[in-house]
Amino acid sequence: NNPSGIITQAPNAHGAAASGDYLYITDYDFGKIAVAKITETGLVEDTSKTIDLKQAIIKHCGAVFESEYAWVHGEGVIASSFHVLFRFFLTFKC
Repeated sequence: NNPSGIITQAPNAHGAAASGDYLYITDYDFGKIAVAKITETGLVEDTSKTIDLKQAIIKHCGAVFESEYAWVHGEGVIASSFHVLFRFFLTFKC
């Protein structure tokens, strides 16, 4: 079974992995983690579960991105039975 669907929160997906009934997708351009439920008829995106990593860094770590040249790129994702690991690349110009 290869479910398909449109994932709006990861238009430039660089990695995807499933854990349980969910597929996790990293987006390169916007630094987001998109989430879709795997169903019998395909993928159903749950935009309420999307994580914007740049905004999370600002909110939870107090980071200040004053430059327009700051990017958070989603590079990949690995899933196991109990963990989902995401790989991101952060660049900024001082």
